[in-house]
Order: sequence, then C-alpha cells, then structure tokens
Amino acid sequence: MLDWDERYMVEKRLVVSGTKAWSQTLGNVDVVDNGDGTVMLNAGTHGYKVGSQVYIDGTTNYDGLHTLTAVAAATITFVATYVAEKPGGSETVRIVLFPGNPFQLMEVRLHLNAIPTTSENIAITLDSAAGADFDVVVKVKDMAGNSIADWDWAPGKSTELKYLATEALIFTWANSNSKTYGLEIRYKELM
Repeated sequence: MLDWDERYMVEKRLVVSGTKAWSQTLGNVDVVDNGDGTVMLNAGTHGYKVGSQVYIDGTTNYDGLHTLTAVAAATITFVATYVAEKPGGSETVRIVLFPGNPFQLMEVRLHLNAIPTTSENIAITLDSAAGADFDVVVKVKDMAGNSIADWDWAPGKSTELKYLATEALIFTWANSNSKTYGLEIRYKELM
C-alpha cells in the first residue's frame, strides 16, 4: 500500500513526437561517440523528432530515459557518457514512463495530424514490479475505430492510478499509417 502526501508530489511530464511506431529495435551497429558529450545509436526507421523523451532498454551502458538532441533517418542522438558498445539487435527504444520513484498517472494527451485509417490500439501497459504474471493493460484506445485525431484521458479521482518506484508504464502503438503525433504524459512523482 502506498501512502501519498500531496505536499511532496511534483507534477512532471514526458513528451514524445514523431511519425512511426512507438517502439523500435536498435540496430546491430556500434554506438558512435560524437565527441561533444553526445552519442548516436542506430534505431532503424524510428520516426522520433528532436526533443522527444524516449526510453532505451536492453543495452549495457545506455538504458534509461533520454531526450533526443538530434535525429536522422536511422539514428538518434542524446547526451550520454560514451562507452564502446554494439547492440546485439534485441535492444529497444520506446515510450516508457519509469520515473524511479512512486508516481501517479495524471493525464495522457495525444494529437494526430489526421485520423488514421488502420484500426489498431494505442495501449498503456503496466510493467509490474511483481513480474510478468501481474502486468496489466491499463488503457487502450483505437483512434481510427473512434474516428478521432485527438485524445485527452485523465483517470480522475475515482480511479487514481498510483504505481511503485519499481513499476513502469509502457506506451505502444504500431502507427501503421505513419501519422504525425504529439504525445504528452503528465504525472506526479513522490519526492
């Protein structure tokens, strides 16, 4: 059970924009030291835009949340101390809310440049601290099926969504129609 003291909660946000699926596999290519305090990873045809906050997972040296400082067709660049590494091809870059402290999901805002034509779910899934047997789909939304280009979801007081420091929310969407999106995730973190 979590005890929450509103006096010690700080509202934060995670923002991501782009034109492709919300999860990509890193390429089996050496990490590049840009020589300016940033590193570059091969991320396939990722579609993320500069300023996006993405989560790297499965690497030896670069796991965690990173803000993209530069992007190219198949690469992402972010601030990090360079350590030689070559991803094996199973590592990912995706949208994950994992503050590392207990947190409460406040709101999810999504804008698309147009209504998609392919029916596919946007999903928010809890990666439970108790293990995969306890992972839960928190929310799904089919933008095409609902004929909408904007979605603003706030759980509200009656369904407050609170999570442990060891838990994460994973956001997935195939985005088969390559719609341009802007995603903002607002949350409160217990400090």
